[in-house]
Amino acid sequence: MAQEHLEQFPLVEPENGCQRRSLDEVLPRIRATLALTPEIRLAYYQPGPSGDHLCLSGPDCARVVVAFSRKVSDEDIGQRLIKLNGLFAPLLCDTVEFRDIESFDYREACELSFNAQVIYGSVETVERDRLFRYNQFLEWNAGRRSAGEKQESPPALMPAFDRTPRVVSVQQFITPIYRHLKMMEGYLRELRRFSTMDYREFAAESTARPLAESYILKGMQSAILITMSVMHRKMRLSARDYRDLFLLMPVFGFITRDRSNKLAKCAEFRDRLMFQYEVVTVEEIYQQTVVVLDTLTDFKSYRLEWLFEQYYGPSGELIQHE
Repeated sequence: MAQEHLEQFPLVEPENGCQRRSLDEVLPRIRATLALTPEIRLAYYQPGPSGDHLCLSGPDCARVVVAFSRKVSDEDIGQRLIKLNGLFAPLLCDTVEFRDIESFDYREACELSFNAQVIYGSVETVERDRLFRYNQFLEWNAGRRSAGEKQESPPALMPAFDRTPRVVSVQQFITPIYRHLKMMEGYLRELRRFSTMDYREFAAESTARPLAESYILKGMQSAILITMSVMHRKMRLSARDYRDLFLLMPVFGFITRDRSNKLAKCAEFRDRLMFQYEVVTVEEIYQQTVVVLDTLTDFKSYRLEWLFEQYYGPSGELIQHE
C-alpha cells in the first residue's frame, strides 16, 4: 500500500550520477514520502538564494524543515532525516537539506513557523504549531529580559505575493479562528480579574504583573493570527508589521476606523512589552490591562458576528462555498 501511494508520483531516476531537478518537480513525491511516516506532523519549506544572489537573510540553501511528534527520540529523528536526505539527494543534488525544527533556537523556529511555506500538514496542525512556537519564543525572550540581554526584533511578515496561493475550504478556514476565539475567551477571563483590582493591589501582588503581561501578549497574538487569516484569504494581503495589519482593515471595509485604531494601539503596546520590556512600567501594564480587555472583548464579539454573517445561512447551516 505504501509503495502504491508513492507510485502515484513517479520520477524518472537519473541514469548517470546526479541530475539536478527543481524542488517543484520533486515536491509531490516529498509530500507522499512524509505522509508515509506517521511520526511527522508537518513540514515547512524555506527557499534558498536564487542564482548569483547573496544570501542576505534566511538559509544559505533551500531547506525542508520537518516537525516530528514529541514522542520521537533525537536518535530516531536523526536516522529519519538521514534517510530523507538519502532518498532525495540524487534528485536534488544537495541543493535542499532536510532539518528538524527542534534543532533551531526558539527565535529561528518562531520565525520559520510564521514565514516559511507549508508543504505538508493540516491547517489546524500548522496553526497549533505556530502558536506553540510563539509561546516558546515568549518564554525564551522573557529569560533574556531577566538576564538583561538585548532584545530581539519581532518576526517579519513575508509579503503575500511571495507565498504560494492556496485556498482552503470554508471549514478549514473558520476552525482555527473559532479555536483562537475560544482561547481568547480564557485570556479575557483572567484579564477581567486583574481589571477589578485597584493599582496598589495590582502592584503589591507579585504574580499580577507577569500574568497580566502573558495574557495581554497571548490575547493579542490570537487577534493577530485571526486578522492575518482573514486579510490573506479575502484580499491576499499581509502587512509589514502588526500595527499596520490592523490599520489596513478599514481601508478594505473589514472593520471601522475606530476599532482598527484601538487594535493598532494595543499591537504597539504588545511590541513594546515584548521587545522593549525594560521601559514599560507597572502602571502602564495596569492601565493597558483594561484597554486590551475592552478592545479584545469587542474584537471577539464582532469577529463572531462577521463569521455568522459571512459563513452561515438563515437557518444556521454552514455555507460551504464563498
